[in-house]
Amino acid sequence: MGVVTLVDRAALAAYCQAYGRWAEAEERLKETPVMLKTPSGYVQQSPWLSVANKQLELMGRYMAELGITPASRSRIASVLPPDDVAPRDLSWLRTLVRRLRGGLSGEALKPA
Repeated sequence: MGVVTLVDRAALAAYCQAYGRWAEAEERLKETPVMLKTPSGYVQQSPWLSVANKQLELMGRYMAELGITPASRSRIASVLPPDDVAPRDLSWLRTLVRRLRGGLSGEALKPA
């Protein structure tokens, strides 16, 4: 869709990190009960459930910011090349990849 740009890299990385933590917490929840009994006899929620819920909440925020949800996609503008660029002309894509690989250094941000 052409909506993720260089400045979105931190948000995308944060989404991926939240996804990884959520996936790990869900795996741990398969191995342990959702409710645990403490040594003093109280019943409490598994800490893994708290982690999973928090990461799922964060993922939802990042998905909205990155245009991954259907509602957020309807509110975003594309950064795809203009219609007058030939479909096989991928120089714009090579430039974008070079800039993403180069990070935020001045060299990477110079026009191709």
